[in-house]
Amino acid sequence: MPTTSKGRGSPWAGLGRSSVFTPLLPANGPVLKGLLLPDEYAITSVASIGRDAFFQALDRRLSTGLQLIQIREPGLERDELAALAEHEGERRKALG
Repeated sequence: MPTTSKGRGSPWAGLGRSSVFTPLLPANGPVLKGLLLPDEYAITSVASIGRDAFFQALDRRLSTGLQLIQIREPGLERDELAALAEHEGERRKALG
């Protein structure tokens, strides 16, 4: 167990066990939620690399653990964005 500068034990808890330190100040909530996010945050680039290359890269990354993706395609219309998001979701489900 880690110790303080005065030699007292200091409890250690994983991020999922914040109840050890209750009550927490409300301002700590967003910080703790942020620490629970995946380590990698991918942003799409379909317009720059093309749909086929994008989905090949997406499949490769999903199969190695990618969890968080932002679809950012300013050149696409709303219905095209919806179709892209649906297609991405289907690929994610297919790869588990």
